[in-house]
Amino acid sequence: MIDHAPDFPPHAEWLNTTYPLSLEAELCGQVVLIVFWSASCIHSTHVLQSVDELLPRFEGRPFAAVAVHTPRNDAESDTGFVGRAIDKAGLKIPVLVDNDAATWDAYGCTAWPTIAVLDSGSCLRFVGAGEADAERLGEAIEALVDEAEQDGHFGSGVLHDPMPLDDGRSLAFPTKLAFDPESGLLWIADTGHHRLLAVDPESGVIQATVGNGVQGCADGEFDGVEFSSPRGLLVHDGMVYVADSGNHSIRSVDIRRGYVTRILGHGFLQHDRAGGRCGRAQGILSPWDLAWHDDGMLVAVAGEHQIWKVDPYDQHGVAFAGAGSRGSDDGVAQDATMAQPMGVASDFENAVFVDADGGALRRLDGDRVETLVQGAPLSHPRGVTLVDGEVWVVDAHADLLGRFDPDSGTIEPLDTGDLQLAAPEGLAVWGDRIYVADTDNHRIVVVPKGGGESTELEIREEPGESVDEET
Repeated sequence: MIDHAPDFPPHAEWLNTTYPLSLEAELCGQVVLIVFWSASCIHSTHVLQSVDELLPRFEGRPFAAVAVHTPRNDAESDTGFVGRAIDKAGLKIPVLVDNDAATWDAYGCTAWPTIAVLDSGSCLRFVGAGEADAERLGEAIEALVDEAEQDGHFGSGVLHDPMPLDDGRSLAFPTKLAFDPESGLLWIADTGHHRLLAVDPESGVIQATVGNGVQGCADGEFDGVEFSSPRGLLVHDGMVYVADSGNHSIRSVDIRRGYVTRILGHGFLQHDRAGGRCGRAQGILSPWDLAWHDDGMLVAVAGEHQIWKVDPYDQHGVAFAGAGSRGSDDGVAQDATMAQPMGVASDFENAVFVDADGGALRRLDGDRVETLVQGAPLSHPRGVTLVDGEVWVVDAHADLLGRFDPDSGTIEPLDTGDLQLAAPEGLAVWGDRIYVADTDNHRIVVVPKGGGESTELEIREEPGESVDEET
């Protein structure tokens, strides 16, 4: 164990703060929590959410939290990528860009995420990999903060300076899309604005807004409901179901009544790899995408490396495929391993999903899991759709839209013309067009199925028919 913690490199690049930080200066006399994270690691997301919940508890006291972003791959080495990841996560702490892994190596890290806790004398009191128990972490920090105050140390004030998010834009990091075949409207998960939009797919005119834009978990009527980073969407039988990933919940949007209800999930971080309970008694960790299959919903549960089956009527949720450990083993569904599934699709009989961390397109064939494609050109696929027997995918690290060719067993990239994609996370097919959630460009791109010149669907807040009138 290291006695005195290594300081941060003096010439390192920092984000979310106006000046570089040092243990000998700005952080002197503070209990410091350091989180080593990766923008595309779901377990890092969980730890950062726990840290965010800890911050109010120690406000004004000698405590500071710092995130160190150490990339897992080349795509994560771009500072702009890290900045957008900070925006997406809504981080309220300073971030060190550790592209050369100098700080990672200095602390002896071997896996993401890793947590280090320093006392007010900058001595390393704990370092460990994985998701820490939030309650025990809080208690440990509380004891060290009490010691610091007894030694005469005080809070250092706000160290972070949030990166500005352009709230004037129509969309902020849109992720998932779904068409309502009854009304013909396109539903968009406007994830960065914590809301849903229903738009005309031809004009882009907004027909309905669900959510007041406040990050929270309140149910209710459309203009008062709150979401936290909503993602996967499924339109079925007059309802829109939502994977409310930041709230670890599944929500139902009753289009006709104009009302939103949580149907599954108790709303906080808690691992459960079996399920079996109903409603708010059943936790579901980081649900990412939804698809209707047979007689219920398939849910890509990224936080557990599993696919779950949810009955929205009796609100029952249970693990359907995946042992709950990270890997890429095919075989019997319950024994197969997955690596952060973030997209799932079905044509009611056949089902496919993408393993983001495994760089793979995989199939659920009865009670078995089979890998269709793994590796190039896939790197970190986050979206998939299955329509009329055709499988389309988007990859957030390769900035790719592609079609699965069953004859060659490969992904064929589709040319999007002058509109280049940036970290796309979702897509939906309507007729001869593919609508893509071009996430980091904050827009929806419409691509002809045959490839070629694409267009942007301009999202406009102009008067139009309500979603109720359409249905």
